[in-house]
Amino acid sequence: MPVKIDTIGSCVTRDNFNTKFNPNYKGFLQVVDHQNQTAIPSLMSEQIELSVSKKFLEKGPYVQALLHKEFSKEFLLKLKKEQPEYLIFDLDPDVKFGLLKVDENKYITDNTNFKNIPELEHAKKLNMLKNYEEYIEVWEKYITLFFDFIKKELPNCEVILVKARFTDKFADGTTLTQLRNEKGIPTQEFEKMNVFWNDLDNYIINNFNVTVLDMSDENLYLDKDHLWGPYYLHYESKFYNRFLNKLVKIISNRNKEHISFTEGNRTVQRIYLNEPYELLDTKVVEVVLQSDKNLIQLARSDKEVYKLYKELLSNDYILYYHANGISRLYKREFINELWKRQDLYKQGDVFYTLDAPKDKKKNNSQQKARLLVIFTCMPSAEKYDSYLMTDRMFPTFFNTIERNLIKNVYTMRIMDLNCSHGSHYINTTNYTNMDTDIMESIKRVKNELGINDEDIVLYGASKGGTGSLYYGSKLDLKCLAVDPIISLGEYNVKDDHFLKDIRIEDISDLINSNLATKSISEKYIIGSENVPFNYDKINNIEGDNLKKINKIDEHIKSHPDVSRNTVPEQLMILNQMLLNNC
Repeated sequence: MPVKIDTIGSCVTRDNFNTKFNPNYKGFLQVVDHQNQTAIPSLMSEQIELSVSKKFLEKGPYVQALLHKEFSKEFLLKLKKEQPEYLIFDLDPDVKFGLLKVDENKYITDNTNFKNIPELEHAKKLNMLKNYEEYIEVWEKYITLFFDFIKKELPNCEVILVKARFTDKFADGTTLTQLRNEKGIPTQEFEKMNVFWNDLDNYIINNFNVTVLDMSDENLYLDKDHLWGPYYLHYESKFYNRFLNKLVKIISNRNKEHISFTEGNRTVQRIYLNEPYELLDTKVVEVVLQSDKNLIQLARSDKEVYKLYKELLSNDYILYYHANGISRLYKREFINELWKRQDLYKQGDVFYTLDAPKDKKKNNSQQKARLLVIFTCMPSAEKYDSYLMTDRMFPTFFNTIERNLIKNVYTMRIMDLNCSHGSHYINTTNYTNMDTDIMESIKRVKNELGINDEDIVLYGASKGGTGSLYYGSKLDLKCLAVDPIISLGEYNVKDDHFLKDIRIEDISDLINSNLATKSISEKYIIGSENVPFNYDKINNIEGDNLKKINKIDEHIKSHPDVSRNTVPEQLMILNQMLLNNC
């Protein structure tokens, strides 16, 4: 369940728990109640009777509600009843408004909205600008009462002090003071008030047990188009996002279980480019790019975006959507929550499809079944950096292959769901047991269909060739690998596949070690000397029953050409292995 919190203070705290500013906060937090624009001495003083006078009725519902809570002090009763886990407060009302002393031990916040209320007509005004020492004496007395109350009545509640400050800067270089002067609106002595605010914050920090949520960064700007209009505490959207991220980090550091990954609780962290952040281990990360290009596309040309993307990949996030300038990434282990397609099977964290032979490709007079396991290739050029996961990691590969195979062949296609464009079916730092999940998925299908090892063939081209060769060697199954990417050396120069430092660069030794242990089943590798980097790596692979074919063809000029220019050879080899000398 979301963490229960209560809040005290102004918009600098309250607005962070409004979906118009932080649309995803409810995935983390449940705000039980908020005491709005109330100075602490007013909150902690004695209850005052409030008559329903004509002046009161002339106030709108918003001000009436403020007045009722100010006079009744009912917020304290709710705190005792609800027992929130965190109480978050700021001191803007204490600095900005000051107090009205109605009687001994009876104070009300000197809110300008409270004019003409009969009970306040003869109240004495106290504020930091005019009565600093007297005000501080009263304030210190009541802030002590406040923390005594917390200690006694809310023993399990952590108090978080929001350290915020007034500013008048807009991002365009203009100021709120200028804007107010132009419109004839009174300005605020915000710099002097910030000094007072600092005094109050420091008193609390030095005398009481609080956690500080520091939002006093001078590089934060106000928003001219703020929902409530421009004001000295009405910040641009980055402020609220940073506030929420900092708060959730505080909470998660106290108790990791607070960041809940239960079904239906889709926690979301939002990150702005060039803004400080700490990953919160949420299910979803939203990266605000303000660009039509998605995160991968920008990472190709922007070093800072590249660093961010690599960090997200290392922490097991996968890009799955982009719209309105925002790229969204999902924790890999929870990806199944996104699938709408019904043809996917899951083994561990690996997804695969399984198609049975049908129509004329099913021979009922012969019951023996065979299995072709297909490891998919890299995506086509036009979909290479698509934000869609299946475009990048489960592209259509040889979709019509069944019509070219012998009869009674089941086709299993394994998704390379990992990192950016897949990890070529090899373990990575973020997914250390991918090989186990893949082997178990093959064994599962084999057992469910009652198929023998000698009737299983692994097949793939490019990164799919990597998968077929690696698992062919690991499980000692028949395989055909077409120009497999055995080493990432060439690709890691520019980190084309975003796997540098996330996956072992060269798997030659792993494959050779497997083949040296056992290699009874026949295995084929098709390469071409016209693609020298891959071809040299193919030549380093040695093992029993391994046949390497060098396809010399003037039409092969690059890696993708190898597969498209050897289709007849591939089908011949596949059918020969599937026939199993029958």
